Formats: sequence, structure tokens, C-alpha cells
Amino acid sequence: MQATTHRLQIDSQPLDDAIVKVEPSQMEAFHKHLAALNKKAAKFGLEPIKILGTTSVRYRLKSEAVDEDGEKVRYFLVPARDGDQDRIARLVILNHIHIQYPIIKLGNWQVVGKLEALDGGNMSFCATGNPEDAQALRDRVEHDIHCDHCRKQRRRLESYVLREHESGAYMQVGKGCLKDFTGIDPAAALFLARMSTLASFSDGDLESFGSSGRGNAVDTNLFLAIVSFLTANYGFVSSVKSRDTGAQPTWSWASSLIDGVEREDYEFRRRYKEQFENHYARAQAIRAWVEAKPVQSDFDHNLKLLVQGGYLKLDSKHLAVAAAAVPQFNRTEAVKAEPSPPSVHVGTPGQKMTATVKIERVIRIETYYGPSDLVLMRDDVGNVLLWKTSACPAAIREDGVGRSLQATFKVKGHDVFKGTAQTTVTHFKVLKQAADEARADTAKVCT
Repeated sequence: MQATTHRLQIDSQPLDDAIVKVEPSQMEAFHKHLAALNKKAAKFGLEPIKILGTTSVRYRLKSEAVDEDGEKVRYFLVPARDGDQDRIARLVILNHIHIQYPIIKLGNWQVVGKLEALDGGNMSFCATGNPEDAQALRDRVEHDIHCDHCRKQRRRLESYVLREHESGAYMQVGKGCLKDFTGIDPAAALFLARMSTLASFSDGDLESFGSSGRGNAVDTNLFLAIVSFLTANYGFVSSVKSRDTGAQPTWSWASSLIDGVEREDYEFRRRYKEQFENHYARAQAIRAWVEAKPVQSDFDHNLKLLVQGGYLKLDSKHLAVAAAAVPQFNRTEAVKAEPSPPSVHVGTPGQKMTATVKIERVIRIETYYGPSDLVLMRDDVGNVLLWKTSACPAAIREDGVGRSLQATFKVKGHDVFKGTAQTTVTHFKVLKQAADEARADTAKVCT
């Protein structure tokens, strides 16, 4: 067969677009792969592949039995819709990346895909969004890879499928014959086919990721509902308290229950079933409260960012921060329900005192010397105390609101704000958690 020469059209490159799905942890590898392809594009005088936009899309992991006994399970991904009632499924978050790329034409021919040989069959990668091109590739996956140009009978590891624009006919050409067929560098001619590896690179990972049954996120309402249930029935264990007591932090326990409570004992399952709807509704109220809550600290800022979305990443720091919203909300509601007695000034300036105080608010403020925290408290008879510090303990700043503490302090001065007597203190030092609250927490943890 006489070789036919075609020219690669790059003077006025037509463009096409596609959506590529990438798991967030693979984004760095995706961008490296994209940069490598665009380096080749520049070498061949082609337009670069451009990212037009990226959207995070939620998927739910579903499963189905693949044998009669139900012992073998296949997992797969389906798009998650708002209002889904399946509250025990893990979520998978995928980035939908909208890309724009040049269409490569070889005279009247266009590269539409690539075939790669594997034991037991051929893989196909379609380089266009044309369903007919995809079908043409599927028609060839069950047959030995061959070359319509040289027709030599030998084992081939890959070939490329081209479509003739006028007739719509397809032709399969081996990699070694491509230069004979086109008269040009096969690397340039097959740039578009190689572009398809952007999708295949991620699709292979997604297939194994989905089939493993692993998720990378959890529905926000579901997670907060589980934390609310655990807090109400067994007490809340923060990360700080976990380090001090050795108890499992509540966020970790909640994470282990995302897929269901079948491994827990009968009494736990009974409580969970009876109470879950109430705690799910409470989770929605907690999210609304966080959304309306003014940002007074870095913790508030992070918490607002996390719970405003429909899902949480399965990341220990993210889950710990989100879980802390539950006891904060509970204590705020409890403070609202308690009438505030009138406040009077405490002690005299310079006096050292010991008292039991309840933390009401922690406000982050910026000063000339850097950030500080303003801690608003009431003693056990309702008098207002203010403590301004640049070294506020994490246990107070992140998990202190509503807690009762026994502390020593030094009276700095007296003031009145909106008719309320306030006592400013310094040298504030926590002696211990209030005895009644400590006993209650210990009992809950040990239940």
C-alpha cells in the first residue's frame, strides 16, 4: 500500500471540552500530568489544555450482592441528591474538572481514541465526547489489536483509532505505522489521544477507590446527629480530654458509626433507633446556629467553614472541630434557659481570690501587640468577670463556653457596661473543673 501523507492542522485549531472526574487526593498528580501534556503541546505548536472550572460533586457509595449468599459485595458510586434519606452511607467527593483541549486533525482524519492490550482483553480510551467514536472503540476491544495500514500479523500492544470526516469511516493504525500513514511525528499526531489519559489516569483510580467501599467524606447532618446522640447518652470527650483521660474522643467514636451501629450492643442500638430522628433535627439546628453565630475566634471561623457545607472530609482535625459544635450549642442553649442574676463588683483592686466560675463567651480581639482573647465569666452567684489574655488555654478557647471551673485570680479593677457591674481580673489560673461537672462527665464516659 502506498503511503499517504497528511498535514497536521494547527493554523486554526478547533477546540472541544470534556469533564474529567478526579478524587481530591489525586489533584496534585492530575496537575503534574496536565503540565507534562501542555509541555508537549507547546513543543508541537498546539493550544494548551485549559481548566475552565472545577466543581466538587457528592457521590454516595452503594453496594449490591454479587452472589446468592450475599458474601461478595460490589460497591459503586451514584450521584448524591439533596434530601437523600440514606443516612448511613459514606460519601465520596469527586472534583469535576471542566477542561478545554485542541482537536487534532490529520487532513481528513481525526484521532478519536486509543486501544491498549491487556491479558484477557483490550482497554479503550476515547479522546472525544462523540458517542459514535466511543462505540467504534468498544467494537474493537474484543478483537486482537491490528493495523489497517500495514496489515502485518504480529502481536501489538497498542493502536490508535482515527475517523475520516467526510465518510465517518474508522481506521485502526498501529503506533509504528502512524508515521508512514501520516508522514508526521506520531507523538504530535497522537497528542489528543494522549490527552485522554487525563481521564484514564483518574478513572482507574476511581474504579479501585469505589470498589474498595471506602469513602472520603460524610454527610454533615449525619455526623453531627451521631455526635449529638453520643453526647446526650455518654457525654462529650474532646481531643484535649482524650489526651488527659485516655478515653476515645467523641469525634472518633462518631466516625466509626458512620456505616451503622450493628457492632454495638443491643441497648446502644435500641437507644440509637429511638433517638436518631430527634438528634438529626438537632444537627440541622446546630448548623443553623453556627451559620448565624458571629465569628469571634479562629476556631469560630474554621467551624463555620466546615459545617456550612453538605459534607465533611474524613480528616481527624476537620471532624474534631465539627464535633465541638455540639457541646457548644448545648451549653449555649443551657445558658439561655438560665435567668441571669444581677451582677455586683467582686473584691477590691489588687485582691487575690478563689472562685468557681462559668465561661459564658470567649471573644478573639486584635491588639497592637497581636491577637488576644477576652473571656467573659460569671461566678457562682452571677457576678460578671472579665479576663483579657494573650495566652488563653486551648481548653477554654475551643471548648470552654458553658463549663464551670474553679480558679484563682487577682482583681484588677471595676467597671460598668450597659448597667451591668463587671470585674476585670488578671493572673487567672484554673485549679480544676468544677467537682459536680467533673463527676457527671466521668459517669457519662464510664457508662
